[in-house]
Amino acid sequence: MLIRLARRPWLTGLTVAVGATLWLAVGAVVAGTTGVVVLLSVLVVGALTAGVVTAPMVLRRLLRRLGAGDIGDAAAERLRLDLLHEEQQALAGRLAELERQVQVLRDHRAAALVARAERSREEGDERAAIQHYEEALVLSPGDRALRRAHVELVDAAEARRTGTVGLARAVDRQLASGNRAQAEELVRRGLTRIPHSLRLRDRRVALLAAAGAHDQALELARETAALRHERWQERRPGDRGARHLDVHQRIAISGFFYSGSGAAKDHLRGYRGVEPFPPVGELRIVKFPGGFDDLGARLAAAGGLQPADLVDHYLHIVGRKLTDTPSGVYDKWEVVNANSRRLLGDPDRTAGYLAACMQGFLTLVERVDAGPLHVDDLRSHARSTLQRALDAAATDNDAEWLLIDQVVTGWHLDQAVYLPPSSFVLVHRDPRDRFAEARGVLDEPGRRSPNRDPAAFARTARRHLDQATRQVSRLEQLGHRVLRFAFEDLVLEPERTIAALEAHVGLSGTLLEERCFRPERSRRNVGKHVGLVPSEELAVLEREAADLLDPRAVPVERGC
Repeated sequence: MLIRLARRPWLTGLTVAVGATLWLAVGAVVAGTTGVVVLLSVLVVGALTAGVVTAPMVLRRLLRRLGAGDIGDAAAERLRLDLLHEEQQALAGRLAELERQVQVLRDHRAAALVARAERSREEGDERAAIQHYEEALVLSPGDRALRRAHVELVDAAEARRTGTVGLARAVDRQLASGNRAQAEELVRRGLTRIPHSLRLRDRRVALLAAAGAHDQALELARETAALRHERWQERRPGDRGARHLDVHQRIAISGFFYSGSGAAKDHLRGYRGVEPFPPVGELRIVKFPGGFDDLGARLAAAGGLQPADLVDHYLHIVGRKLTDTPSGVYDKWEVVNANSRRLLGDPDRTAGYLAACMQGFLTLVERVDAGPLHVDDLRSHARSTLQRALDAAATDNDAEWLLIDQVVTGWHLDQAVYLPPSSFVLVHRDPRDRFAEARGVLDEPGRRSPNRDPAAFARTARRHLDQATRQVSRLEQLGHRVLRFAFEDLVLEPERTIAALEAHVGLSGTLLEERCFRPERSRRNVGKHVGLVPSEELAVLEREAADLLDPRAVPVERGC
């Protein structure tokens, strides 16, 4: 207010003087005051006027001395910003002091851990010493003396052991803590001692790729792929005749995210000669990062595949892509890592498949080196690679049919251009029940947030079904076969649906050795949305997806 008054002090003073005089005069007449009182009143008015006029002028001079410039709204804003800046500086100073104190505590704790490590080392407990060093490295990753002591101890301990399992785990612990420089040093030393260690080579490829050295990473990946192919071929059983699957024997289960396709898989895996593949989880070599569809998108966008693309394909197969994703956050690369490592961990059932994938990688690298590569070339390469890989999996598992789970999803049937001709089993479901089961998963960090909204979920469900419908004829032109049915069909009319399913994949008359699917139990998942989806969200789903609702999707009595 004073700043505004300072802009026109003379007008303010005049207004105050006239107004105060009139009010005092009226008061004097009404009260019948004496001349002395009137004189005092005039003096009071004068003093008020002088104060009102003088104070803003003094403030104006003071502001000018402080560099505020002309008085007005802009000056007031600058003053406010100056005060905010001073407050920010004060907070920054306090924060810096807190950080200094925290660093003092970290250094103190790290020093204590180093002392414990040295005592454990003197006592001959190398495992405890390594653990203490690694805990100290989390607190002081840049301490060169600490890093050197840790590397030397790990190297010395591993030199007395056979293999590199322990060293690889030490590398992984450093990667998990974000200390890639220390992991790189451990790998370098380990490869100096055991240059053909596949574990260390894979981690070296990943570190080089993360550092942007893709040419070096590709050269190392190429060498390691040849070694891996040879070793996996040696692990394969030699007493089994080679299998060559046809379109009926490659059964591709596909769904729409909690659409109930797992029930179809459960039933089919009970037949003699049917083997689920991969042994655990879904097959992601087509649909996830580093897989064939991802390579196709990169090729179409850039006009060619770069070393970084080929390295990502290798890291997909071996499950060693480095990410900065925090633990507990959904990330497709981390899903690939976990899935591929499980495949590597079960060589008795996966060695032939993995050997074919390694050979496919080597062939792809040679093809890229030979000249321009087109998307159709990549698709042809993927189909032949996966045909050999799945044949090898069937051979190693002594299977007549391979039951391949979610190699492509129902809303991405277009990705089947990367697959050899297969028999697709496509399962859809009432979107209300899908939403009821998917709500908890969609809340996970890293998931696509729009689909948490019931309207968006319903629109997505319709779009996915439309996409699948449009793709069916194209798949059939490529030699694929597609059977579509609802989850409600399978659990409420199992005899009719199972008969159609058996005929579709050539299982009619084949012995059902194990009942892995029980319709009477799965019926409890029909109408699951009742009681789980709030009424207001259910109303949105039913409005947005009215044509997708199944009238049978009502709760089934527990006794049925």
